Parts: sequence; C-alpha cells; structure tokens
Amino acid sequence: MTEINELRGFMQSRISKGVLLFTLVWMWLFSAATLAATIASPLPSDQAFTFSLNLISPQFALAEWRIAPGYYLYSKRVQVVSAPIDAAQVRLPQGDLKYTTQGRLEVFSGIISVPILVKNNISQFRLTVDYQGCSESGFCYPPVHKTYSLNLVNNTVTEDTTSLSN
Repeated sequence: MTEINELRGFMQSRISKGVLLFTLVWMWLFSAATLAATIASPLPSDQAFTFSLNLISPQFALAEWRIAPGYYLYSKRVQVVSAPIDAAQVRLPQGDLKYTTQGRLEVFSGIISVPILVKNNISQFRLTVDYQGCSESGFCYPPVHKTYSLNLVNNTVTEDTTSLSN
C-alpha cells in the first residue's frame, strides 16, 4: 500500500509540474504576442508630421507642423526657402535638445509655428519646404520636399504636386 501511495504522490507531482510548465510556457507565448501587437508600425510621414501653410494676410504667412506624440523633426533638417530668395523672411524657432545614441540633437516636437514675413511689393512667390524626422522608437523617415505657390492677390496657397514629396 505504501508503494501505491508513493506512486500516486509521484504521479501527482509530475502532473502538477507538467501543468505548471505548460501554464508558464503559455503565459510567456501570450505575453510575447501581446508585446508584438502593442509595438505599432510607425505612422505614415504625413500623419507623423502634419504640415500646413496658410496665408494670413498679404504680408504674413504661417507654416505649421503638428508633430504626433512620440515623433520629432530634426531642426537642422527643417528648411523653408522663398523664391525669389528675398520675397519672404522666415524665422524658425529654436528646438529642444534631445540626447540620443547619435549624441546631442536639436529637435522639434508638438506644434511648431514658423512665421513668414512677405515683402510689400510681391504679388506671388514660391516656398520650398524640406524636413526630416524620426519616431522615438528609432524609425527615421526619408526627407520630405514640398513646393507651394502663394498668390497674394487671390489670397491662395497651392501645393505643387509635381514636386517630389513623401
């Protein structure tokens, strides 16, 4: 009888260890799958860095980026240039310092507003806008290049869709 009780205890111990092992493996697999599902793909560039250009008055335009949480633009990769070159004066704000594996960087995040002062004797001109950014998770986007025509007589801003943009 003692041998049967020992055998029963041994079998229950083996079954308990097997159930415990199965449960632990299942929980590990489930948590790995959940983690993989929560690591989202990066947003498309135009959603991560929503850009707008508005003509406020014949002497003033405003360029604005709405940068999604968890994303940033490199300040040194942001350019707004008028053609002719002296048609407008652009004032980029100072960015925030960010420390990464690449070192210390100046970046923009959140909402960035860039005032553009237009010369008085200009009726129309073009702006080229270039920018590049990354996600906090390490995904970096290719540079974006956009060109706009601003007509101060008609108070319109038109994007040149033939330019290379991402």
